[in-house]
Amino acid sequence: MRINNWVTVGAVLALAALGAPTPAGAGPVTFSVTVDTSNLNGAFTLDYQLVNGSGNPAGNNSLTISQLALTGGSLVPPTTLNGNPVPGDITSRTGISFTDNGFLGDLQQPISLTGSPSSVSFQVGLTTNVNTGPAASPDEFTFAILDAGGSEIPTTDSNGNDAFVDVVIASSNPSIEAFGSVDGTVPAPAIIASVPVPEPAGLMLAALVTPAAAYYCWRRRP
Repeated sequence: MRINNWVTVGAVLALAALGAPTPAGAGPVTFSVTVDTSNLNGAFTLDYQLVNGSGNPAGNNSLTISQLALTGGSLVPPTTLNGNPVPGDITSRTGISFTDNGFLGDLQQPISLTGSPSSVSFQVGLTTNVNTGPAASPDEFTFAILDAGGSEIPTTDSNGNDAFVDVVIASSNPSIEAFGSVDGTVPAPAIIASVPVPEPAGLMLAALVTPAAAYYCWRRRP
């Protein structure tokens, strides 16, 4: 019976998917951010923070910032992590990675904006391991823009961080929140989440199972 055979194929493929190994940790989630900075002019600093919420355990999440690109402006060296120059190229596909080991990781990139039109875009890769314990508080990723005096541009961030992008890692699939500046000069960034790619092992297993199942169907055809 051909219908029953194809049901068998579906069951085999489902078992193949279930048998595929899954990552030990959560994530990473990846997404792109684009900020319209046309109303900003002068010296600013892009500020990426990964805050260790409870210290239990410290360093259980990591952040990667990559493919940083500017229009209507330029990067001003150096790129720093917690105040120290950091190796790596924040504009490359590999970018710069760090963890929340300690109170926080604070990656800063000075920029110079020359007026309208201008924009800042970058890619984010963030693991989403949830802190555990009776008094645990979640880790958090924030992206802010500092003015020439080192102060955050005030935003409508409901978490009180003056961030343009804020991700509270309270679950393995956290919300990515975007906010604009309080004075309206910088709109909320455009966020585009990347589509997860199946695990290579799962793809390989499906590739091996599918031809065999199809052959079984062909052999059993009426």
